Amino acid sequence: MVGRTDFRNPINRQRAKWWDSVFWVNLLLIVTIAFAVLPSGLSWEFELRESLADGSLVRKFQWSSVFLLAFILAWKIRFQYFKEFFLGNIFVWSVAFYALLSVFWSAVPWSAFRQVVQLMGILLISYVLAVYSRNDTGRIFALALDVLVCVLLASVLMVMIDPVQGRERLMGIEGAWRGVLEQKNVLGMTSGVALLLLLYGQSAKPRSVWVFLGYLLIILSCLLGSRSSSSLFFSVVSIGIYVSLFRQYVQSAAFFVRIFLLLLLLLILCLMVFYYFNDRFLGVGDVLGPISEIFGKSSDLTGRSDIWELMWESIERHWVLGMGFTSFWLGPGGPSQYISDVLQWTVPNAHNGYLEILNEMGVLGLILYFFAIAFHMRNIFRLYAVDRCQSAFHFALLIAFLISNFSESTAMRVTTFLQILIFVSMMIAQMSCMKPNASARSLNETRVS
Repeated sequence: MVGRTDFRNPINRQRAKWWDSVFWVNLLLIVTIAFAVLPSGLSWEFELRESLADGSLVRKFQWSSVFLLAFILAWKIRFQYFKEFFLGNIFVWSVAFYALLSVFWSAVPWSAFRQVVQLMGILLISYVLAVYSRNDTGRIFALALDVLVCVLLASVLMVMIDPVQGRERLMGIEGAWRGVLEQKNVLGMTSGVALLLLLYGQSAKPRSVWVFLGYLLIILSCLLGSRSSSSLFFSVVSIGIYVSLFRQYVQSAAFFVRIFLLLLLLLILCLMVFYYFNDRFLGVGDVLGPISEIFGKSSDLTGRSDIWELMWESIERHWVLGMGFTSFWLGPGGPSQYISDVLQWTVPNAHNGYLEILNEMGVLGLILYFFAIAFHMRNIFRLYAVDRCQSAFHFALLIAFLISNFSESTAMRVTTFLQILIFVSMMIAQMSCMKPNASARSLNETRVS
């Protein structure tokens, strides 16, 4: 019959395999990135006018469809070597389990449970991308870069065609680019990640000079147009770390350990010297003040310190277990309302990822999270002997992520782009440093269902 596929023909079978695997994995990655960077619920109405506890119907449909696709792809390979992934960084899954337990003492249990489902869905997506890109991780990162550049190009066009929509209008940041994204810092961070991906791609599998220059022009236009100092800092730190590590003169993974121990020793020495001369320990303002002045910001990081002081009132009431996963910042009328009332403006988050984890998951949750990061770093060290460029990329992304969370709230905000990227990085780094006889089957080895 014309138009019917003959699976007995090896060529047709290979085509069916391509359609069943590569196409859907690519679609999974594209849609995940698009949903993560574009405004929540694909709504460009940015004002927080109602409680966020229930979430938007569009947003639920978006992520539910993506999670379903990830589950189908995982089921197709029968969750190959999922046990190895679980044991390779058990603390990632421990964080998810602890978040689930926190539902029982959360003030808004349904909201907390919904976010736990999203967390498990993002981990499943990360697992699927890692398994299917086993022998071709460069393709995953190249496609991610292409998607981000398309979003940034759309942002440039939005600024040119509709400046009212494409630029910020709030006092103090008016004129800064936000493009098709929700806020200028989101545009800036997206540009910073795209710049790191571009640099990694050029050192691992170079594109043509004209494509590289075109991508670079779009990325830098959005990065500088956003006027986001935190994103600029993210870009400088991540690129500096990547360039210093991917070069051939770094011969061993032990180099990471030496650098870490040296920095830790210098930090302890600086703390001791500061305490000796000032008779007090180093405070947040002492560290962030000089840095913020470099970027033309106030020493309180544009009011962030006021938010942090008010956050401690909530943290001190449940500092061991936390108040429940994602149970605090729920918009007007939620538990965080008292902060907005004091500061006289609608505060959307703490602008500090670690304070948010401490508030919602307590000391126990924060410890589990840092253990998950530590195990990820261990996998990066192991990967260095196998793939120097990829290891340097993961390390640069991780350090920049950890630093940025001192002024931005992305840690454990599971559907934010940067946190998703970290989870994907965790799974890919773990898969890439597995022994060949203990790794999941690659995309080309996947059977046709």
